[in-house]
Amino acid sequence: MRRYSASDPFARALLSGFIASTAMQLAFALGCSAVLLLANGQAAGPASSWFQSLRNSGLVDLTRPALHQAIGLYFLVGLLWAVVYTHMFQHRLSGPQWERGLLFACVPWLFSVLVLLPVAGAGPLGLALAAGPLPLIGSLALHALYGVTLAVLSSSFGDGVMARPRSGEAQVIALQNAEFCAALGVVGGLALGAGLGLVLVNVNQAGNGSAWLGMHPFGLVAASTVTGGALGGLVGSFFGLGRVEAYVKRT
Repeated sequence: MRRYSASDPFARALLSGFIASTAMQLAFALGCSAVLLLANGQAAGPASSWFQSLRNSGLVDLTRPALHQAIGLYFLVGLLWAVVYTHMFQHRLSGPQWERGLLFACVPWLFSVLVLLPVAGAGPLGLALAAGPLPLIGSLALHALYGVTLAVLSSSFGDGVMARPRSGEAQVIALQNAEFCAALGVVGGLALGAGLGLVLVNVNQAGNGSAWLGMHPFGLVAASTVTGGALGGLVGSFFGLGRVEAYVKRT
C-alpha cells in the first residue's frame, strides 16, 4: 500500500484551504448580520449611509443571488489560494506562521478588490457600492483571518490538528492516509454537493420557484456544496483509516 506523507503539500493545502475558507465564510456571515443591524439606524454620521448602501447592494441580501454567488466563488478561490500558498509562499516567507499568513493574505485581498469585486459589479476597490471604506476594510479583515488560519494549519502545528502524533508506525501510516483520503473526500464532496444543489434548484424552479428558507435558490447550492465538502472530508478520513486497518490485518 502506498504511504502518503502527512505533510503532503497538496493534501494539506486542500484541507487547510477548506477550513480557512469555512472560517472566512462564517466571519462573513457575522459581518452581514452586523451590516443589516447597523443599517437600521444603529450607526451615526456618514457610516449610516455606508451601511445602508451595503444593505441595498444585494451583497448581504439572502433573497438575491449576488450573495450566494460570491460565497461560492470565494470558497473555490480559497481552495486555489491554499495550493498557491503551500507551493509558492510558505517556505519563502519568514517569521511566525501567523505573520506569514498575514503577509500572504495581502495577495488574495488585492486580487479580490481589484478583480473579483469589479466582476461582481462593485467596481475596483468596491467604490461602486458607495459604502466608503467598508468594502476594503471588511475584505481585508476576512482575508487576514483566512491567511492566518491557512498558514497555521499548513505548518507543523497542523500535524497536531489534522495529522499524526509522533509515535507508532501504524498510527503514523493511518493518519497519513486519513489526511490524504480526507483531501480527496473534500474535493469529491464539494463536486457532489454542488451537483445536488443544482438539481434541487432545478426541481424548485420547475415547481413553485419559491425562496428556500427565505433565501435565493442559489443559497441551496452554496449550502449543499459546503456540506458536501465537510461530509466528504469526514468520510474520506474514515476510509483512509479503514484502508490501513485492512492492510495491517493482511500483514
